[in-house]
This record gives sequence, structure tokens and C-alpha cells, in this order.
Amino acid sequence: GHRAAFSPNFCVTRQQVTQALWKVKEALVFLQAEKPLPTGGAPILSPILERLRAGGALTPNELLSVAQLLSKARYLQRFLQEQKSRAPLLHESCATDPQLDSLIDKIQPCFEPDGSWSDRASSRLRELRQERHATRQRLLDKLHDIMQRYASTLQDDFYTERQGRFVLPVRVDSHERFIGIVHGTSASGQTLFMEPRAIIALGNKLKVVDAQIEREQVAITTRLSEMIREQIEAVAAAESALAHAPGVASGAASRAALPQLGRGDLSPARRSGRAAGQPAAIGCRRHVQLPDR
Repeated sequence: GHRAAFSPNFCVTRQQVTQALWKVKEALVFLQAEKPLPTGGAPILSPILERLRAGGALTPNELLSVAQLLSKARYLQRFLQEQKSRAPLLHESCATDPQLDSLIDKIQPCFEPDGSWSDRASSRLRELRQERHATRQRLLDKLHDIMQRYASTLQDDFYTERQGRFVLPVRVDSHERFIGIVHGTSASGQTLFMEPRAIIALGNKLKVVDAQIEREQVAITTRLSEMIREQIEAVAAAESALAHAPGVASGAASRAALPQLGRGDLSPARRSGRAAGQPAAIGCRRHVQLPDR
């Protein structure tokens, strides 16, 4: 609806008007059968596609937006395929390239429902995330052991992070008995946040693995962006097809709400325009009498 509102597609020929009205009539049949066209809720891809055309890569959220729109376009296409005999014009105007299904199947497994990365994105990412989990667990196990052994030197029984490193809250008057690196102090100056020397190597390994994970995620987004770029015109056509449906559905809903509209019913403004010899512009979404077969 948003796309159609800001990019109205007016009919300029009698044939276009007739086809537009037939599409509304087809959509009205679905509405009366309580099976309205599945429309709405799709993201706008135009800015994303423009950046792709310029050679850019998409972010995970943008990749998910592409997959969401293509999924909705596929659902609409399947709905109309089942009703092709009842809505041939809508089926034709909302058709999408079936090869786009492969894009959906490539993008969606890479992310969890909440938008976070999935281990299914690549075998390399899965291995790195497993390595990170194991390294972090070993580090935390050592940290808990140190917390027990050096409890008398700690300000409190917890660990936190400073500058991406795991640290313990060491009392300032006991720091000489605690071997490690100071990464910060408390506001009062009574606590030093220190990284125990025993976990420095594991902390370094964790940072290295994090960098490898980030590089692999960039490689995946770059690869998926290139796949979309190769089919960018088909993706743009799918967005247009999905944007077309809400206008038709809105016309059907308006027609259903105005059953009293007559064949020759014209507003005073349109009658005066005709009387003055001025052509009346007809938009695809105007309330006009639907044609009979």
C-alpha cells in the first residue's frame, strides 16, 4: 500500500481501465468468498536494490528483508495459481520468477527467527562458533576457580568485561597479591578491574576466534548479496507484483462497501468536467462500475 500511495499507476487507455476493473472484479470474488488476496506487510526494497546495483553488500537485516518480501510474493503467487481459472488477470499481473525460490532457500537458513546468525549459514561458521563456545567455557571455568582461590582479595563475587577482556573486581589494597593486568577502576577508586594472568592466553584466543567469526559472516553476506544482484531485476519485478495487489484488494473492498454504485453514476465534478468538454482522467483505483462478461 505504501508503494502504491506514493507511486500511483493511473490508467490512460480504455483497455487499461477495462483490465484494471476486471482485476478488481476478480479480487471481489475472493473477498465475497472470505478468501481475500494475501497482501500487506512486505518491506520496501527499492533503496536496498539501488545499493546493490551500485556494487554494495547487504547487511543481515537487509538480507532478511529481501527474503521476507520474496516469501510473501511466493505465497501470493501460489494463492493465485490455485485460483488461476477464477482470476487469470491477477495471476498474470502478480506472476514472479520461480527461480527466486532458490534465493529464499539460501537466505532464510542463515538466520534464526529473531534475526541472529544461525549455525546453518556455513560449516565454517558453525565450527568457529563451536570453538568460541568451548574456549569461553574453559576461560570461565578458570575464572571461577580463581575467584574461589582469591576470594579475600576481591571486592565482590562476580566477573565482568572491560575492553573486551574478562576481569575481576580486586580490592585496591590487595592488588599486589593478585597477578594480572589492570583494565580499569571503579568510580570510587577502591576497586581495580584486573584480568588474571592465568586466563590471558584464553582471552587472546577468544578475540582471535571472534575476528574469524566476523570475517566469515562478512563473506556470507557478500556471497548472498551477489546472488541477489544476479537476479536483481526479477527481485524488483517481484516487489512490483506484490505492490500491485494491495491496490486491487482496496478497490475490491471499496466496491463491496458501495453496492449501490450504478453503471452510469458520475460525481458532479466529473459531470461538470464532461459538460465543459474536458477529458476525465480515470485512475485504476477509482470507484467505477465493474464490467460484465
